[in-house]
Amino acid sequence: MSLGKFAQAPVSVGASRSLKQRLEAVLYWLPLAAQQPEQDVEYVHQLRVSTRRAGAALKLFKDLLPKKKAKHLKQTLKCIRNAAGEARDHDVYLARLTQRSAEEPALDPLIQQIREQRATAQAKLVQLWRETCNSNPSDSPVESDLEIRQLLKRLHWRGKKSEPNFHKAAVRWLKPIIHDFFSAEPPAEGEPETLHQYRIAAKHVRYALDLLKPALTKAATKAAKKLSQLQDRLGHINDHATRRHTPQAIDASDRLSGPPLGRVQTLAGRIADYCLPNLARRSRSWISRSKNSPS
Repeated sequence: MSLGKFAQAPVSVGASRSLKQRLEAVLYWLPLAAQQPEQDVEYVHQLRVSTRRAGAALKLFKDLLPKKKAKHLKQTLKCIRNAAGEARDHDVYLARLTQRSAEEPALDPLIQQIREQRATAQAKLVQLWRETCNSNPSDSPVESDLEIRQLLKRLHWRGKKSEPNFHKAAVRWLKPIIHDFFSAEPPAEGEPETLHQYRIAAKHVRYALDLLKPALTKAATKAAKKLSQLQDRLGHINDHATRRHTPQAIDASDRLSGPPLGRVQTLAGRIADYCLPNLARRSRSWISRSKNSPS
């Protein structure tokens, strides 16, 4: 079994490296999304993704971090993620409507309305960027960079027992996350909300595997890719379910069914039985034991 290069390193070393990468990604995408949104809509999308991943890192490594500083940074990330999410949603909606506007001129007033909402969302994002840059915006948010360095400097093992290596800690952290994923598997005729919760559980596993990849085997990378496919399919189903409840600009093409749920379940099974055989068996054993043990 070949483990990642940081598997035998102290958990604080591996966690610090993973957290640093996720937080630096936010600092990279934030100025681009705030200053140049018209250059590439992916800037806003990548900012939202990076804040999600950074938030997942803070949550996973919370026992190694100073509570007050971590809480403040978590709140900042949440504000940025919400602003980027609002802007991204408008971008996606505008792209869909603009494609149809040539053949459906009646959509023009709606497109104009959404553009105005997009501008409002952008103003929120710019304000957050300026606040993050300590009212002195430059090429990078230097104040936040300092805050991150201070946070990482205070990241250390806080347990009473001796510090474990990154691999042992990774397995322990993955235990409840994978438990939730398998427990959330929907029935054959899952409701949209059930599928949405399953998608969230899959996302949590994927983010955790990504963060802990340096401590795990190559199977973790394969599993993360399969989980990404699962999320995409579940997201497709969720999009169609959402559109059926959206009163604006809905036509027959929006009511097409998403990928069959059977395909989603088959993919989930492949993740469990092929990509993560050991963790899958362990998680099912944990689930079985938890059901049989007294609460």
